[in-house]
Amino acid sequence: MRRLALPTFVFFCHTFQPAGSALAAEDADTTTQPSNTVAEQSPAESSAWPAWLKFGVLERNRMEAPFGVGFKKGADQLYDLNRVRLDVTIKPESWLQFVVQGQDTRAFAYQNPAGSMQDPVDLRQAYVQVGDGERSGYMARVGRQEMTYAGGWLITPSDWGNTGRTLDGAVVSYKQSGLKVDVLTASAMLPDPTRFDRHRPGDRMSGAYGWLDKLVPKASIEPFLFYRTQLNVVSESSRHGESDSFNGGVRMVGRLPGRFDYSTLIVSQWGSYAGDGISGLAGAHAIGWTINSSAWKPRISAEYDHASGDHGSKDGHHETFDQCYGGFHSLLGIADRLGWRNSRNRRVGVDFMPLRKLKLVTDFRDLSLATVKDAMYDASGAKSVFNSKATSAHVGLELDSYAVYQLTKTANIGGGVGHLFPGAYLIQSTKGGSYTFPYLMVTKTF
Repeated sequence: MRRLALPTFVFFCHTFQPAGSALAAEDADTTTQPSNTVAEQSPAESSAWPAWLKFGVLERNRMEAPFGVGFKKGADQLYDLNRVRLDVTIKPESWLQFVVQGQDTRAFAYQNPAGSMQDPVDLRQAYVQVGDGERSGYMARVGRQEMTYAGGWLITPSDWGNTGRTLDGAVVSYKQSGLKVDVLTASAMLPDPTRFDRHRPGDRMSGAYGWLDKLVPKASIEPFLFYRTQLNVVSESSRHGESDSFNGGVRMVGRLPGRFDYSTLIVSQWGSYAGDGISGLAGAHAIGWTINSSAWKPRISAEYDHASGDHGSKDGHHETFDQCYGGFHSLLGIADRLGWRNSRNRRVGVDFMPLRKLKLVTDFRDLSLATVKDAMYDASGAKSVFNSKATSAHVGLELDSYAVYQLTKTANIGGGVGHLFPGAYLIQSTKGGSYTFPYLMVTKTF
């Protein structure tokens, strides 16, 4: 069953959401409150079925052709990523629903695909929800599900990835006018191509997230506190143990007179990392201006994102920021060469709609490390380059340009390219080649 092949449709997909950066990322939450229902992902439904029963199919296929993998000249790839999601929603009462979603992901012509690229025939979501999360009162959702918090910076479905991310857990919400609070506990799933997915043992986040949308006009203030546990981590003195970390902070999203919009996020981390003290800090701050109210909707924006790195390998302090369950494609550049750990990201960009169904985006980024004493981490949070003797922290300059066109109500096509020009740090630490990431995608719902 695990290797059962599903039909492959010829579509290259892109699902578009406006992001806290210039526009859009599948990873980003752009609303002040998260949305979790499978029905929203697969809006197409058949009138032949009773009102309490809904089926959905989402097909996505993306071709990628990165050049200069590992910052090496001539290290080029070409592969195709295919994803099919099938979901069933049973809603016998307005206050009760059951959701099940299966997923099949394949990586064609990709060398040694990991679970994040290929995970055939698996259970992606399976939860029961009591209560209506859009209305005042209580709501509870228990089971395997999507979650989005802090604009996708701390917890997100990370939907750009071929397999995406879901969590086993429970959320209890209370909502009234001007206030919403989520209390949750969850553990992220580990994609496994050889068996049905399970969550990572001992890795769990619990906490509370709130939305206050009447304290400041046209703004949402979002305070939060999360507690994360991890097993089998290693301290700077090579001591094995557990990590117990707190993630506290606040996010604010709003609009200002004159067609300005803004978002700001601050996260502080503290606790114990196998006996080492945790001291991490990160932030994401953006402002945008819609130039006029024409049909083109021209908008310019600027952003600064930062995350702490470790300044000493033997000082007993763990300062590398933990990006938790975040997703950063487009938030930190579509090339995905720099994650939200030991990083500095400065961005300016423009987006507009020359046609009613076409949106274009261009971003320019200046990327650097917080400190060369720590490694460079990619968008997944994994170490990609380390050179403690480098004399410069400048990673490079990145130019991103991408577009999406709404073909029909249930299909869109998108594509783009991100190019990273190597800075002094990469020149000193690698072969010094540039990195280019072009892609072409289309999404279709049935």
